[in-house]
Amino acid sequence: MKAYSPDTYRRLLELLKSGGYRFADYSVSPEVADSRVVYLRHDIDYSVVWSLALAAINADAGVSGTFFFQLRSPNYNFNAYATITAARRICSIGQRVGLHFVLGDGARSVSEIAAQVAADHAAMRAQIPELSPVFSWHNPSVFPGLLDKVPDITVPGLVNTYSRQFTERVNYYSESNLRYSVDDLEAIVRRGEPRLQLLFHPFQWLAGGRDMQEVLANTWMQVLREKEEEFLTNHVYSRVFPGGMPKEWLQDLAHRIAEHRR
Repeated sequence: MKAYSPDTYRRLLELLKSGGYRFADYSVSPEVADSRVVYLRHDIDYSVVWSLALAAINADAGVSGTFFFQLRSPNYNFNAYATITAARRICSIGQRVGLHFVLGDGARSVSEIAAQVAADHAAMRAQIPELSPVFSWHNPSVFPGLLDKVPDITVPGLVNTYSRQFTERVNYYSESNLRYSVDDLEAIVRRGEPRLQLLFHPFQWLAGGRDMQEVLANTWMQVLREKEEEFLTNHVYSRVFPGGMPKEWLQDLAHRIAEHRR
């Protein structure tokens, strides 16, 4: 069975291209699309570096996708110069950037949620003027009752990727937690369904691993390396670890996480 990897991801892109799919912006309504269309979506949960790497693969393949950054991620700071630079670079190579919305504890009514989405999008657009007018949801299932509301939440001027237009009138597939094998995804593409929304997370294709536990273990190594950039600005830390923590330490941690079973 094929593993998730940069090579198998490239193969999926080639299958989509050879199948006659047009890679569409979310501003293109499925109802008016005049050919096979795919909305290629990338939610960025952990690694900014890997998001840029996947964007480069898209660009090399001559296709475009939308990369959704969180404004309030505990894993990365969108307002950090490194993140803003990566987001601008993604736009510069023919990709798009959108908001990956994280619901706060205070908002519960539809109008309150819509207002928070609009505010977060405006804050992100202040840093990235080329930000696309589109948002996706981060883990809506963790908030009781939110999944039922999500398809019907409208924000003036913005496209909701979970709206019924993009989840019912379009065939929507997400590889979250490796729910589909690479072979499954290839079979979906070969079916030739006329309208597709495909959610591909950068870390799942770039981390490597035989299963989701290994993928998450390897992702921890990447997250720690990206966090370490700030530690390396401390003269004590940089003197002790001039090249960062020894790679074998992180590999040992990843191995322990991957092999742990309850």
